[in-house]
Amino acid sequence: MVIIQDREDLLNDTITALESNKAIMARLKRFYIDLIEDIDWSQLESDATKAEEAKEKAIRNVKDFNSSLDEYIYDSEMQIHRAKLAMQLAKDRKEIVSDFIYRQESSWLSRCL
Repeated sequence: MVIIQDREDLLNDTITALESNKAIMARLKRFYIDLIEDIDWSQLESDATKAEEAKEKAIRNVKDFNSSLDEYIYDSEMQIHRAKLAMQLAKDRKEIVSDFIYRQESSWLSRCL
């Protein structure tokens, strides 16, 4: 029983860490989107061609970065889902073991009396 409880505790910690990481990645994604939107591109108008190239490159880089973050977020969501399923499995098995032990004790006590 202690082993099952230890695994449940570990799964809870894992789920908490994964959810925290997912939230951080989502905030990073939002930060970089806001960063591109907040840049005053008109300041680079001394050379319009270079300004447009810089803007396009920056936007492309942020989109690529955000695409990677989307993959990491999805992976985190899948890991969270798996950990929650493992948690439910551990709870179910702990209940089965508890019921078995209770029945064995009851049977033993009834034979002793």
